[in-house]
Amino acid sequence: MILERIFLFEELIRLVNELFLLFLEVRISQDWREELLKIGSWINGSVESFQN
Repeated sequence: MILERIFLFEELIRLVNELFLLFLEVRISQDWREELLKIGSWINGSVESFQN
């Protein structure tokens, strides 16, 4: 039981690290401004669908 929890916690840490590295790759790329526009559109679309 405890070994399984340790394993799952290690997997969580690995996943978060990989996601952060992916974010950093996008953040330092030339396409960051375009990505910000996409994120903004996604957020605005989510807010609008929530309000309806």
